Amino acid sequence: MHQTLLRLEMIKLAISAGDFDVVHLLQVKIALLTHDEALQHIAETLHQKNYVAAQQLIDDYLADPPEIPVTSPFEDDEALKEELELFEVSEDTNPQPSDMPRSKNENDNLDALLALPEEEDTLSEQFISNLEDADEFDRLVPPLDTKAAYYEPIDYIEQKYHNLSEQYPPVEDAPLGDEALEWMRQLKERGCTEPEIEETIERVFRLKEENLGAEAAHLLLLSVATDALYPRYILARELYKGEILKPDRAESFRLMYDLAENESYPEAMCDLAQFYETGIETDKDLKKAERLYKQAMHLGIKRAERHYMRLHKKNRGLLSFLRR
Repeated sequence: MHQTLLRLEMIKLAISAGDFDVVHLLQVKIALLTHDEALQHIAETLHQKNYVAAQQLIDDYLADPPEIPVTSPFEDDEALKEELELFEVSEDTNPQPSDMPRSKNENDNLDALLALPEEEDTLSEQFISNLEDADEFDRLVPPLDTKAAYYEPIDYIEQKYHNLSEQYPPVEDAPLGDEALEWMRQLKERGCTEPEIEETIERVFRLKEENLGAEAAHLLLLSVATDALYPRYILARELYKGEILKPDRAESFRLMYDLAENESYPEAMCDLAQFYETGIETDKDLKKAERLYKQAMHLGIKRAERHYMRLHKKNRGLLSFLRR
């Protein structure tokens, strides 16, 4: 129960300070306590951003908390201190976020998200190839406002494909299979729609799972020949991973940068943030990484929200907020 009351006090402080990222982080924790109707009402009011009403509800709750203990995923005080980086320091001590310990839960979650070793210096050794599981990470779809897009036929598709295969050579040197030839024919004769692009990229993923990397690469490069953004995004990822196309991290960064900064492609914003966070093919810039995670989060990318909350804590730390 003590942890819940502490979170509510912190929410009030965060609202007063205008730090709504912290409010959101704590609101998520409060929302986990589904068996307490009063806390659920507070969480829902915070979710609706009705902060004045939320503060009144919190005051009422703190004035008369329930007698029955409310449990949470973080039961003991020490776990809560670690989770929120709340530990006692003297007045002369000003620890930096990088010096603050992380809880076992936080480390486990971070490893699961990034599939990375605990040592931060080794972040650049992996990062995209095993970053998320396939359901959440690879099977991504374009923004909804592109669903109605239609891409005109490409008369010179053979030459365009040849140029792309020279620029981004497949790992396996193999002729186009039946699926790739049919896709090429369609792109030349009648063009394609965004849903057809999505279906083809989905087929690319399935072919990879079936160890048919050559045909997967052909389908991807043919899709890149269109003006669609989604295949370019997958191209950038495949150039990083080097599973069906020969790896080219510099080009992966360039493509991701163009998609994020010039095309405002939400998923690319999240991936570009990871380039900046890890310092791969660019200077490490945690502030820029945090900004990109936040932009992607506001555009609805769920994994970006987790990365943003993690990096936000690292860059600023709740300790500095509490001592203001």
